[in-house]
Amino acid sequence: MELEFVAAPGAGRELLGVGETMSEIIGSPAILKNMLIDNQAAIQKIKREASST
Repeated sequence: MELEFVAAPGAGRELLGVGETMSEIIGSPAILKNMLIDNQAAIQKIKREASST
């Protein structure tokens, strides 16, 4: 589960770099999208904790 939390910021930095490179190539700002993360392990943990209380 922790690996996803560590990997997400790195992926975000890579996407920002790609956006900057695309802006330089096409000459106008690239349109950035949201990066969505589906962390099933965290969702299951929260559900287990909620059902145990």
